[in-house]
Amino acid sequence: MQGKIHGHWFNPRGGGALQNEATRKGGGKVTLKAPDAINDWLVIVRG
Repeated sequence: MQGKIHGHWFNPRGGGALQNEATRKGGGKVTLKAPDAINDWLVIVRG
């Protein structure tokens, strides 16, 4: 994915608001880190 990418984290078990991930530059390998290691997380990535 080229250009800027925006990520949002969602906890599917607890629900609630999306938590923002930092905006990153696309076009290469990107490492994302979940908000915590205790819960299950889903990341939504938009270009």
